[in-house]
Amino acid sequence: MAAPLLLLLVLAAAAPCGATTVAYNDRAVVIDGQRRIILSGSIHYPRSTPEYNFEGNYDIVRYFKEIQNAGMHAILRIGPYICGEWNYGGLPAWLRDIPGVQFRLHNEPFEIDSPKQVESLLMMILFYTQWQREMETFTTLIVNKMKDAKMFAGQGGPVILAQIENEYGNIMGKLNNNQSASQYIHWCADMANKQKVGVPWIMCQQDDDVPHNVKRGSVQNYYMYHGGTNFGRTSGGPYITTSYDYDAPLDEYGNIRQPKYGHLKDLHNVTKYTYGGSSVCFINNQFDDRDVNVTLGVTHLVPAWSVSILPDCKTVAYNTAKLETPVKLQSGKNYISHLSGTVGLKNYGPLFELMPAGIAGGPVKLMGTNGTSIDLTNSTWSYKATPSQQSRPQMAEPQWPFTWYKTTFAAPAGEEAVVVDLLGLNKGAAWVNGHSLGRYWPSYTAADMDVCHVCDYRGKYKAEGDGIRCLTGCGEPSQRFYHVPRAFLRSGEPNTLVLFEEAGGDPARAAFHTVAVGHACVAGAEVGDDVTLV
Repeated sequence: MAAPLLLLLVLAAAAPCGATTVAYNDRAVVIDGQRRIILSGSIHYPRSTPEYNFEGNYDIVRYFKEIQNAGMHAILRIGPYICGEWNYGGLPAWLRDIPGVQFRLHNEPFEIDSPKQVESLLMMILFYTQWQREMETFTTLIVNKMKDAKMFAGQGGPVILAQIENEYGNIMGKLNNNQSASQYIHWCADMANKQKVGVPWIMCQQDDDVPHNVKRGSVQNYYMYHGGTNFGRTSGGPYITTSYDYDAPLDEYGNIRQPKYGHLKDLHNVTKYTYGGSSVCFINNQFDDRDVNVTLGVTHLVPAWSVSILPDCKTVAYNTAKLETPVKLQSGKNYISHLSGTVGLKNYGPLFELMPAGIAGGPVKLMGTNGTSIDLTNSTWSYKATPSQQSRPQMAEPQWPFTWYKTTFAAPAGEEAVVVDLLGLNKGAAWVNGHSLGRYWPSYTAADMDVCHVCDYRGKYKAEGDGIRCLTGCGEPSQRFYHVPRAFLRSGEPNTLVLFEEAGGDPARAAFHTVAVGHACVAGAEVGDDVTLV
């Protein structure tokens, strides 16, 4: 029997080793007698690349044990309908082969006045309850499996909440039989409570639940925290891509996605920092086209369409639109390092040695948590050219910025000139066998000008309104091919190519070619004293 998909929500909260009591009141979920704010993130484990033998990615107990080993709580969403852009919403396809079955509905009782109505009633009970019977069978199976493994909080496990059904409010108004839909929801709740899992059950409720969530809700979920991949034919339809990456903090491949991952981490740290405090202030700028100044003791600049959080109602500890790098200072002398680049120093003009470079344009400011700042623009800065290329080997995701890449290649045969094609790269520097090829910047394209399409050298080179004559390469990369002298290469042994990519190009597209001057065949005709080449 094919099993429906389970959605698992991983919660970043410390999970105790012993039994845990979970309840709720009108303010929050209560764990071991304390109100808690739940920050959770969705991970659909069949969409994640398997690191262990999960027996077809369905070993749910093993998965929850890994969650527990990581010191986290979890929400178990049993479904069995879960949507999730999964094929058939997570339901096995064989369910639809049950004659007359209707998903996610409850049989509607009615008065019996004739034998024909008795027959109709029996058919309705068969069709409707077939779905409910299968749903209860699956729910009981999963609950018992989790109980046997002691995965619920009351047993010392990580599961603090369980969910039945999913997103029913989205379809309830569209069903012809609204009364049956309402009865079905109540049946779901009764069936779930009979499972006696020892933790609260939750459900995607109807429209009247929105004010409660907005006013007093303390459980939130990132959908998705890691999306993963729709392997095989699991993606729902129509037209759902194989990738299930929703710009999540962990990308499709399980890598950290910055700046989102770090920005959310800062938000969570602020949330933890406010625990036990008497008050927290939020400043909301709903304008999407301008920043605003708000005075709350002192004046705070709030960027457009953002929220600032002030744990003590005095100091801004977090803003949704600002990405900053925190600096930890120690007593005494401190050093601040900046990674900067140059595209060449001034080479012409009077006193060009005095032209500024690097960060001299500023401003560089050190911001204090109390609102003060120190301008470091004109401080004494020293520099060290070219950071070390050597570091511990690791696999890097292509198109990362500020990344060193190293590979080996065989020198092209022959004596023709050699070039390396760096069209797939963006901006950086290249070395072959330790010899610098110089800077590359193929992502910088020349302007697309009309004069590029005609070439006539007659007349002044820069006539009035005529522009520059006979331009080539308009709209194309500033340079695509970079010269690799044969003297740089080693014949019969591996050669090394090192790239420092600043802007996130694809190193796999780098390729070596030879350049040769070919032959042109023409026809000649002599007419009198003139020779014409055709």
